[in-house]
Order: sequence, then C-alpha cells, then structure tokens
Amino acid sequence: MILSDIRSKRGIQRDTFDTTDREKHDRLMAAVNALNSAYGRHRIVTAAEGFEPFKMNRGHLSRRFTTDREPIIRVKSE
Repeated sequence: MILSDIRSKRGIQRDTFDTTDREKHDRLMAAVNALNSAYGRHRIVTAAEGFEPFKMNRGHLSRRFTTDREPIIRVKSE
C-alpha cells in the first residue's frame, strides 16, 4: 500500500481548477467507515486498494541483509 497526499482537512489549499466536491467525499468516506464498523474491517474498500492482501516483493532481498554489508549497492557521485 502506498500512502500519499495525506493532509489535514483544514490544510487543503484549493486552486482555480479544483473540482473536488469535498462534502460529498466526506459523506462517502463516513458511509464506508460505518459499513466497515458494522460488518468488519475491509468489507468495503476502494478499487485502488485492490482485492488481494498486500504482499511484499522479496525478490531483491539480500539473504544476509543484517549480517553482511557486501551485497549492499554502493553509489558514488562526483
């Protein structure tokens, strides 16, 4: 899961081209939260959340990531 664009409701800075209906969005999220409270977590999700549980891709994980510093990639800049 990637979380981005998280901010306080009071800290929203709108621009001329912002067409988001904030009140409608708040009502929708309140309804989703109420349904999840009544029927259990993750019963109602947004499409962006997906339907499969999140699984970390461990394909590039070092086998000795805590004991051996040799496989760590080094980047040099000039």
